Amino acid sequence: MPQDVELRQLRYFLAVADELNFTRAAAQLRLDQPALSRQIRRLEHTLGVALFVRTSRRVELTPAGARLQVGARELLAREESVLAEVRSLGVSRPTRLRLGWLVPFRDQLMARLVRSFEADADATVDLVRTDFTDPSGGLAAGLVDAAIVNPPLATSGLSYLPLLRERRVVIIADTHPLARQQTVTLADLDALDLLWAVPPSDDQVWQDHWAAADMPGRRLPARRWAIAENQDYLQRVAAGQAFGLNLVGAVGDALRDYGIAAVPVSDLGPTTIALAWRTGDPNPLLPDLAAAARRLSSVLD
Repeated sequence: MPQDVELRQLRYFLAVADELNFTRAAAQLRLDQPALSRQIRRLEHTLGVALFVRTSRRVELTPAGARLQVGARELLAREESVLAEVRSLGVSRPTRLRLGWLVPFRDQLMARLVRSFEADADATVDLVRTDFTDPSGGLAAGLVDAAIVNPPLATSGLSYLPLLRERRVVIIADTHPLARQQTVTLADLDALDLLWAVPPSDDQVWQDHWAAADMPGRRLPARRWAIAENQDYLQRVAAGQAFGLNLVGAVGDALRDYGIAAVPVSDLGPTTIALAWRTGDPNPLLPDLAAAARRLSSVLD
């Protein structure tokens, strides 16, 4: 192709070739029609060939014009691809990812996920712990890039990758008669003369889940207490003032050292632990994190 053919001339040509109408093509290009006509004539002169047959009633492509339509489209597509590739080389890949979490999980889930991701992505994880006021683990406020959460959540615009299913247990002072039972029922818990500890979050969906109020025929307990802080929660449970539902995987020696027992609730289904991120987030580290999470979930019970 002659060197003095410009890419913008090819764009002008394609607009006319696609529309077969100079007026519509000019409007699309935001040019006046005489200027567009001059550009097409200049292109034809440079190439030494007519590209259009013009009549008072219509515009048609000549055989040379039809061939140029195909070639110009391919050339401009290649140009855009090359430019995008070059621009991407100037975008530095992030080296840190913020991962939110609320409570400990069994099987060293967090540590194993972080180690796997950091080894493969050549990046560092900054762990950000949030409290019960934000069950999204910092995603709703934009504090983190991803989080280990416990859906269902009311926060919209999140994508989830389930990691494991956990039983919910009731934690109660180990001096309470229920602490000596193998299992309890929701009716047993409803009959307790204690405060039912629930998350203080404005996320009603999540709060209902942890008060078993999302089950048919149930509602939030009248005698309830909004958990302000985890240590305060555990101290009140140990003192026999309150009880609450917990993840079985978060119950360990530390709770037993408080004098707290964990008892399975026989008529309460399991809950899900999931990796979450904002849908459509372009962070290039998120696919690596999701891949590490999938590998981990495949080996968890």
